[in-house]
Amino acid sequence: FKLFGVNARQIPNMTGVGAPTATTKGAVGCQYMDTNTGDTYKCIAVNDGVYTWVAAGGGSIAKTDEKYFTIDDDGMVSLNPEYRGHPDNATYLHSVSDNGIKADGSKIAELPERIVIPDIINEIAVRSLAPAMFQQNNAVKSLTIPSFITEIPASFCNRAMSLEEINGTENVTTIGKTAFQGTRLRKAIFPNLKSFDGTSHFNLSAFLTLVDIGNEVTEVPEGCFRQCERLSGIIGGASVKTIGKRAFYCTYRLKNLPFAQN
Repeated sequence: FKLFGVNARQIPNMTGVGAPTATTKGAVGCQYMDTNTGDTYKCIAVNDGVYTWVAAGGGSIAKTDEKYFTIDDDGMVSLNPEYRGHPDNATYLHSVSDNGIKADGSKIAELPERIVIPDIINEIAVRSLAPAMFQQNNAVKSLTIPSFITEIPASFCNRAMSLEEINGTENVTTIGKTAFQGTRLRKAIFPNLKSFDGTSHFNLSAFLTLVDIGNEVTEVPEGCFRQCERLSGIIGGASVKTIGKRAFYCTYRLKNLPFAQN
């Protein structure tokens, strides 16, 4: 790694080959640039030797082709039907995110592993995300939502079992039920979160190690982080007063809750 933009009063910035990982050392506020792509990342937390980096934009980060998406007149975006569901389905026989619309023949294998949802699709500005948009979608590993999105709908990535990262979440205030249940997310960063809607939001996300729930959430609902067996750190939670049934069931590595005194 190399340092750049350093002086005595600045937090050092870094460059390296490839994206930073949980073991890439950096100070909170430090920026890292991948010299392969020009993508930049920011260190937002250090917890027990685990470094949390989030995408900061720039470089080659590009919007995914509009052909994969559909959008209604109100600006709700979803995947086109043939790109939804499980890649093992030879035909798309079940509806998972589209209120009954079905399609013959799945094209999910054509989806990029890295999805960046555009801000505008078919000349319509994106305003919201469709419920269950990536439910049972095992093709996508990295997902970036528009940074102005404030709500993650119910079952948005429910059992999207290849999903390892979600970006663009800095302005999200609400997360719907089972939104990220059963994913492979490593971290979930929602610094401006205000509420959870429903239950089981990250249930069975066994690879999740760090979450940021901001300081305005007052309740962690039932089953929210149930069986997140690798969860070891929580950022925020200053306003939490209520913890639902089995909200942290089987979180063996979580040694303390920052809001326990509340």
